[in-house]
Amino acid sequence: RDDAKQALEIIKKIIKEYKQGEKVQAQIFRLEAYGAFAKIDGGEKEGLIHISETGTEKGKKIEDIFVLGQTVEATVKSVNDKGQISLTIVDDSKKPNVSIHS
Repeated sequence: RDDAKQALEIIKKIIKEYKQGEKVQAQIFRLEAYGAFAKIDGGEKEGLIHISETGTEKGKKIEDIFVLGQTVEATVKSVNDKGQISLTIVDDSKKPNVSIHS
């Protein structure tokens, strides 16, 4: 019975559709020059936090902002027709939701 509950939770995470404005927990698993890829809410879905969505000044490298394995609170900025999820860590006051690593 516990196995069935676990399986159901896994399926829910896989098929969950995220909506614009939804708050999520994003765990960084890959860094690229243009942004960071993150697993969303511990599930199989992935999202991209573009470097322009970090609220940092120009010239910062993505490695200065995130480290692999780091979890940040993010907001779903958009979901395109292919189901690709764009995330942002900038809130309405334009302050990033993470501390910057130096």
